[in-house]
Amino acid sequence: MAELTYAGCMLAALDGCRYVKQMMTTGASNSLSKAMDRGLINQVAAILKVSTARSEAETTITLRNIKNWDTNRTMQVWAEKAKKYGAGNCGEQSALAFYYLRSKGVGPLDWARFTNRDHAFILINRPKSLKGDDLRGALDRVFLCDPYYDKKGPLSQFPDYNVQFIESILHCEDGVTL
Repeated sequence: MAELTYAGCMLAALDGCRYVKQMMTTGASNSLSKAMDRGLINQVAAILKVSTARSEAETTITLRNIKNWDTNRTMQVWAEKAKKYGAGNCGEQSALAFYYLRSKGVGPLDWARFTNRDHAFILINRPKSLKGDDLRGALDRVFLCDPYYDKKGPLSQFPDYNVQFIESILHCEDGVTL
């Protein structure tokens, strides 16, 4: 896979967020601002849809005999159910973005999370070898794609995404998911 240019990374981040927004007809059930906009009845419907998607994901994971350590296949199921139901919180939305971008040949990709709070998102253009202080020095080359908060752009633009607290859960580079 050829390394993406700055513009290519930005377009990928924009496209990932756009795709998830398009697929998430209901969206998240745990967003206070969306709950206020929806009203009580629609918020209850959103909670039920996310709950149904998660329940079906767990059933599918069991039926497919996916092991606890198999993050790749587990995340694929989450993405599949998020797309089917048009509902999911940050984990499902970022899983959907990850598999969409991977299907478009974008990489390297990370499905990442914070170690100090509950939130998942995608990093674009972080080679597996780029960690710690090296990552701090490359924040203009690593891009955020966070469909839940609709944030996209160089990681340097998002100081609240402190690399000290970012952990890669799944990494895809050169077409191989690790």
